[in-house]
Amino acid sequence: MSKSADKTRLDLMCQHVLSEAMKRQIKAELAGAIDEDRFCLTAVTAIKQNPDLGDANPQSVYAAVKRAAHDGLLPDGREGVITIYNRNMGTKQNPRYEKHAMWQPMIYGITKLFHKNGMTVDTQVVYKNDLFEQEFGDDPKIRHIPTKLGEDRGPMVGAYAIIKAPNGQVFREVMDAEQIEAIREQSKSPNSLGWSKFTSEMWRKSPLRRLAKRVPLPERVRSAVESEDLDLADLEHAPPRLLEQQSDMPATLSKVVGAEIARVLKPAQEQTGEVIEQPPERASDEDNVL
Repeated sequence: MSKSADKTRLDLMCQHVLSEAMKRQIKAELAGAIDEDRFCLTAVTAIKQNPDLGDANPQSVYAAVKRAAHDGLLPDGREGVITIYNRNMGTKQNPRYEKHAMWQPMIYGITKLFHKNGMTVDTQVVYKNDLFEQEFGDDPKIRHIPTKLGEDRGPMVGAYAIIKAPNGQVFREVMDAEQIEAIREQSKSPNSLGWSKFTSEMWRKSPLRRLAKRVPLPERVRSAVESEDLDLADLEHAPPRLLEQQSDMPATLSKVVGAEIARVLKPAQEQTGEVIEQPPERASDEDNVL
């Protein structure tokens, strides 16, 4: 696909995210967790900074955006990211792969949701040269002492998660490297940006996601933790032929999208005096794109 065609597809996606119909859906999903204008601005920024999304099924991009809203997190690269995986739209015997977008909450965003609900969570990677001890029995505990600053910690050998509930109950989960790599191999995007660029973050998420299966959690927290297990190829709410109608779209669409971003951004700056910066651009990866 040419760069100009790719840019047009991204512009069309941005236009749809900023449409009143999409904003109403996003507002309903957010349920007051985040201001919808701020969320839509962040989503548009994420789409425009990731040109490979232009090759993805557009409905899956909208579904990923709405899933982020449902979780109450921003797709800003910190709370979560929209990444891409190859989805088999054919059969096992006759595969037909299509690029689909996937919402992927990050540790920062998940931790934020835990804290909002009065729970604390700690997830850490264990390296070979760290001191790590785990005890079971009547008084289970985890003792983890990393190497001194500046010393080589060695390769990653495992990770653990600890959740403390409001009633004081503590839940723990420890996983070794073999278990985590098995999870990676079974995931639908084992070579995604998360696993390839943010490997330690994905290692920290693995025991947390397993631990969450046996801990009573509020729906929004559980939703964020389990988001990667869901199939987001939901086509029912997306405009059926949006990207096939490019000839009917104005040539100045980029300016229209840019003006809408400015309109959303200006009130926030005028009211708070805060200078809102866009997330830095990320390097693309031909094999594992965000």
